[in-house]
Amino acid sequence: MKHHRGVLTLALLLACGPGKPSVFAASYAAAERAESAGRYEEAAQAYAAAAADVGAPPREQDHARLLSALVSAKAGDRAGAATLLRALAAGKGEYAGPAEYHLAVLSIDSGDPSGWEALDRFLHGYPNTGLALVAFRRRLRHEDEGGPPQALVYLRALEPTVVGSELEEYVAYFIAERLADAGQTPEALAAFEAVATRFPYPKAHFDDALYRASELAEALGKPEDAIALLVRMLAERESSSLPGTYNRPRFPDGAFRIAVLWRDKLHDSEKAREAFLRFTDDYPDSIKVDDALWEAAKLTEHDAARCALLAKLVRAAPDSRYVPCAITRCKDLTRPASSRAPNECHGYLEK
Repeated sequence: MKHHRGVLTLALLLACGPGKPSVFAASYAAAERAESAGRYEEAAQAYAAAAADVGAPPREQDHARLLSALVSAKAGDRAGAATLLRALAAGKGEYAGPAEYHLAVLSIDSGDPSGWEALDRFLHGYPNTGLALVAFRRRLRHEDEGGPPQALVYLRALEPTVVGSELEEYVAYFIAERLADAGQTPEALAAFEAVATRFPYPKAHFDDALYRASELAEALGKPEDAIALLVRMLAERESSSLPGTYNRPRFPDGAFRIAVLWRDKLHDSEKAREAFLRFTDDYPDSIKVDDALWEAAKLTEHDAARCALLAKLVRAAPDSRYVPCAITRCKDLTRPASSRAPNECHGYLEK
């Protein structure tokens, strides 16, 4: 909102040309100065003066009224702020939704429990607005205080009211999370998989849902299913011809986890080794590259091939804790002159 306010002020001042600025522009600028200085009563009056300028566009008048209400609350005039917000909310203009949200928050912060019901009304009425997700997260935190079962009751009730809105995916994902928190592992697994199916890549929770599902599949003693879920997630990985990456935070972790599952749960050394090496090729900038090369080397039977991997490790990560171990294992390897790696190989790394 601050960016919008700064742009608005500049636009209004420029629109006035070299002459005297409009009442709205002058009052709005004065209000911003007062608010920045912490003079909230003065700022509220100046925003109200800007809103009273009948020559200003109605949209900007409503914006100034909203800001007047918010700084009035900061000044301690909660009653005055509530009166302004109710009027805005009843007007059904562009700022009616934000006014209803801030009115609910004002009630909650004042200790009025009816504010939570007001927040629900805002969510039902404005599920596609910018503040909807903020309101939803705050509302869910309140229900979480009663534990996962209470949160699930709330989410189940909310779910049908947000179908088709931007909140639908978030509600579905958090239902899966609360099922997991409640120890309902099979149900949570199915719910996470359903989220990935209903909201496919590049939706916000696609990769999170499949990663969490893989953790639950492993917990249920199904490592093959856990790997399959991660493979499904990584199948959506895109390459970029421009600087930057399409990799999501879960992608590198998922690729590394596949190798660990092959190694520790399915005891397939060859597939684990292949997965660790694939990780180093696909995510060369990951902080786990040295871990992956080390694990791949440990799973390599032939000395020459093993030392080739350890040489790659030393080149790729000269400061790695594995460098002294690699040098110990392969006599032809030397420590890089600029290396800040430990001087000795710690015994736990050899296990």
